Amino acid sequence: MLFAGVEKVFTEQTGVCVVDVAGGSVDAARRVTAGRQPCDIYASADYQVIDRMLKPAHYADYGVLFAEGAMVLAYRTNRQERGDHCHRQQHLQSTEPHPRRRA
Repeated sequence: MLFAGVEKVFTEQTGVCVVDVAGGSVDAARRVTAGRQPCDIYASADYQVIDRMLKPAHYADYGVLFAEGAMVLAYRTNRQERGDHCHRQQHLQSTEPHPRRRA
């Protein structure tokens, strides 16, 4: 977890316990602005949510960009490796990686 070290030090120094609430950036912002989720610090995977949702609702005065990343989508075009007989139903239910992974 990205903030685990900071949370530990903060709790040690202040005695205040930090409670994490995980969820999607937009959904979390909606819960905060609707008054359903109390929030002291909002850390979003999408910094633009703060500008688009929290600032106009007066829940944030500014944002701090603290990290950046990228998303990679990977897929295989060679169906022979998995076998053409793979049923769609089985494929949709599978959440485990393919057992014949190559290093």
